[in-house]
Amino acid sequence: MTDHLPVTIEPASQALSQPLQVVAGLIRRPDDRWLIARRPPGKTDAGLWEFPGGKLEPGEDAASALTRELDEELGIRIGAASPFSTVHWHGGGRALELIGLQVDRWQGEPHAREHSELAWVSARELADYPMPAPDLPLRARIALPVRYLITPEPTRGEAIFLAELACAIAQPAIGLASIRARSLDPEAYRTHALAALTLIRHQRPDLIVLLHSDPATARELGADGAHLSSAQLAHAQHREGPGWLLASCHNEAELRRAEALGVDAVVIGPVLPTRSHPGAEALGWAGFARLARSTWLQSYALGGVGESADVERAQAAGGSGVAGISAYWADSAR
Repeated sequence: MTDHLPVTIEPASQALSQPLQVVAGLIRRPDDRWLIARRPPGKTDAGLWEFPGGKLEPGEDAASALTRELDEELGIRIGAASPFSTVHWHGGGRALELIGLQVDRWQGEPHAREHSELAWVSARELADYPMPAPDLPLRARIALPVRYLITPEPTRGEAIFLAELACAIAQPAIGLASIRARSLDPEAYRTHALAALTLIRHQRPDLIVLLHSDPATARELGADGAHLSSAQLAHAQHREGPGWLLASCHNEAELRRAEALGVDAVVIGPVLPTRSHPGAEALGWAGFARLARSTWLQSYALGGVGESADVERAQAAGGSGVAGISAYWADSAR
C-alpha cells in the first residue's frame, strides 16, 4: 500500500472561509481494533481508507449525522458517540472541519454498503493503510502516545548505548521511540539501528519505533516509520509507502511543508534551552503554542521538556505530547 501525496504549499489565506462540516466515526471493538473503510472506484480518493461518516445536512448536529451515515454506509445503529478530536484542515482551495466521534457500542454487524471493503485493524496497523490527508491526524491521535523518546548519539560505544536503551524503554509511559545518530555515516547507522531495533523488538514489541532516516531505509530495516529532519523535510517531494512519518519543525514555513507532505505528526522545538543545542534559539511555551495551534497535525514539544507537568502544558498549548532525549535517557547528563 502506498501514500503518494505531492507537496503543494498553500498559504492559509487560500483556505475557504466556510469549511465543509464532515463527521467521522471512530468505531472501536473491545479487542482495540478500529474499523476503516476503503473508498470505492469512481469516488474522490478512490482506493484510500477512511473512517466512515459523511457530510452534515443543514440543521443537523454531528451525532445525528453520524447515526444517519453509519446506518446508510454500514447498516449499524450506534449508541452514544463521544467527542474524540476535530481536524480543521485545508488544502486544494477547500477547507474541511472533520469532527471525529468515538463509537464503542452499536447494534448489527458492519458491512460495506457504499465502500469497496472494510477492515478491522489495530492502532499500530493504521499506518499501513493510506488515508486521505484529513484523516491522518485522527489516526495519529488514536495510535501515537504522548511521550516520545529520541535516542542520543552513541558517543560512549555501542554496548553502553544498548544498555542505556534497555533502561530507557523499560519506562512503561514511553510508547514511541526513534533511533537518531547524526554522527554516524550511513553504513554505521544501519548497523546501529538494526542492533537497537533487535533489542526493542525483544524487550518492548509493543513500542512504535521510527528511524531518523528516509522512509525506504526505515521500511527495509523493519522499523514502523521514519522521522525526517527539517533538512530532509525541505527536500521531500511526496509521501510514498506505508508506515508512520514524523518531521522536525522550527517555524511556520516548515509546518506548512509538513502539512503539504501529509506527515502524521510533527516535533516542534526547541521549547526551552538545552545543553545538546546550546546555540539554538528557544521558542518558549508561547512560541510553541503559536505553532501548535496553527496546524491540524499532532505536535510534540521538544527541548528541555519531558516531565508529566510538561505533557499537560504541551497539551494545554495545543500540542499532543512531549518528545525527549535526556529526559527519558538513563544518562541524564547528556
